[in-house]
Amino acid sequence: MGWAEVLTEMESRLADVGRQLSGAGSPPTAFALPADLGPLPPALAERARHVLADTRAAQVAVEAARDRLGAVLRQPAPVRREPAAYVDTWM
Repeated sequence: MGWAEVLTEMESRLADVGRQLSGAGSPPTAFALPADLGPLPPALAERARHVLADTRAAQVAVEAARDRLGAVLRQPAPVRREPAAYVDTWM
């Protein structure tokens, strides 16, 4: 797998994250860069910068979603008070 394929994979995973944040799709699986990539070819530098910027934006969005969910989970559960459905009149 070369740099072009790695960048394509990263772009695809970023799209998956976007879909997941919008409530569609499934969470992306783990990803690790291949150890034998070598230096980034200069022709792919601009594309790599865009992937990095998109990755940072996705990180901010994921952290914000996590924080919103945490805030909701920390709220006490509402207490439902329904009128009595049974009244004992036995005396």
